[in-house]
Amino acid sequence: MLPEPRCNSLGGLRGRQTLQVMALRLGVSLCTIVLGLGSIAGQSKPLVTAGQSTPSKSPAPAQGGATMLVQSDLDCTFAIDDQPKQPLKAGDTVRISATSGQHLVTAVSADGKDRWKTVVDVDKPAQKVVLIELVKVRAARQAAERQVLQLQQDIAAKEEQGKEDRQKTQALEQQRAAVTTKQREIDDEIAALQKRARHEDASQADAHFRRGEVFRVQEKWDEAMFEYQEALRIRPDNAEAHSALGLALIIKGRPKEAVAEEQQAIRLKPDYAYAHTNLGCALANQGDWNSAIDEFREAVRLDASIAGFHDNLGAALEHEGSLQQALEQYDRARKLDPRSAKYKANYNRVSKRLKARS
Repeated sequence: MLPEPRCNSLGGLRGRQTLQVMALRLGVSLCTIVLGLGSIAGQSKPLVTAGQSTPSKSPAPAQGGATMLVQSDLDCTFAIDDQPKQPLKAGDTVRISATSGQHLVTAVSADGKDRWKTVVDVDKPAQKVVLIELVKVRAARQAAERQVLQLQQDIAAKEEQGKEDRQKTQALEQQRAAVTTKQREIDDEIAALQKRARHEDASQADAHFRRGEVFRVQEKWDEAMFEYQEALRIRPDNAEAHSALGLALIIKGRPKEAVAEEQQAIRLKPDYAYAHTNLGCALANQGDWNSAIDEFREAVRLDASIAGFHDNLGAALEHEGSLQQALEQYDRARKLDPRSAKYKANYNRVSKRLKARS
């Protein structure tokens, strides 16, 4: 058990007052100097804080024990081992008699926010200075609190950003709800192709071809070309893949290569109407309109139910000045697909040109 702390006043000792001034100038702990003098002079008077009374005589430390000088850089209460807590003001020193061995020193700041503890090893009869460093503890706690506050602010900012993103997403969803009829038709066709791709048990070449068709509908021509080429690498005799690749080459402005692909498709499948109309488009892009008209006529002969075949033939005939024949083809196209504004516009344009001639 540790004895209760005993304290004496420093006032009234002229020699100690002189040393007090010297200690302040040298930046040395006054408490340590005074305690040192007490030890040198053979005195054992402990230090006290301002306002404490001075006992007539301080008991000497226990046999084999030592003296702990407890100081703090903040106002606090402290305790040694299981002894009662004692108040301690910043800068004051309390002198405690202690036995040799290890002692647990704990402290709590006056506001109760900061806690400190350490184990003091008293190994011989001597004075042991224990500095309660609550300033460092407080600084660490405040730094942690600042980090938590910053984290909370960051979370709030991200939540706000998330809210803005959700609002933007909602706006985009509203825009998607206002898609055109053409886009809806494209989406339906994509869904049909994807459903077919999922459920059909086709070969790898057919799978590449179907993916190419999906990209074609989406007008992603580079991706479509890659898939068609992969399909042909696995199965070179696929007429549909040759023709589809030819169409993609036309769109990409490579009509010479497109002609070769469409001709190969026709060699593999002579009655493939799409290959003939695509070949006509490739030839027209090269300026060979007469050959293009022949291919367009062959496409219409093979399948007269496709409005686009009639429209292509009408465009070639119009280019060559055969307006009456062009008007007939445009008329068939608009009747096959009454919803197409393009076919109606082509028919009306040529109709006006013919009326202007008469």
